[in-house]
Amino acid sequence: MPSLDVLATASEDCIIKLWAVDSFPEVVHQLETDGWTGEPPPFFEPYINLRGHTGPIFTLTASPVEDCLMFSAGREGVIKVWSIPNYKDITQYGDTKNGRNYCIGSFTDQQHETIWQVQHHPHDPLILAVYADGQTMVWEYSATGRLDAEDTTVNGKVAQKFQLASGG
Repeated sequence: MPSLDVLATASEDCIIKLWAVDSFPEVVHQLETDGWTGEPPPFFEPYINLRGHTGPIFTLTASPVEDCLMFSAGREGVIKVWSIPNYKDITQYGDTKNGRNYCIGSFTDQQHETIWQVQHHPHDPLILAVYADGQTMVWEYSATGRLDAEDTTVNGKVAQKFQLASGG
């Protein structure tokens, strides 16, 4: 998410953490000035934790098409869509703005297989998802971030699942 200068990390604890890249030089300066004590500086923490997954998160991808959109997936087989907030808009009192979570949608096929990788197309609003059973699915979403899993089209054709070749 180059326009926001945000680093997103995910892990097996079902949480996505967003870090303000702008604060990194301050951390380096403090470490150079005070020396390394073995503990991270107290202000070097994520500016927000995004919750919504119920299983470990294995993959993240940002949208180069829509600023502030990020996609995540993992063991539960669901792709979540996030509207990434600017760190300047977040207070220390919570993860929501106007009483809502930043997860603006999710989609899956009926199988709910583990998703190992999601990758955004460099120019089009398309997501490639690689499932644990060896299948690949292409998803298209609208400019509003609303995803359509029932009638997904790519260049006017219905999206298909493709079986990945297996090595031997």
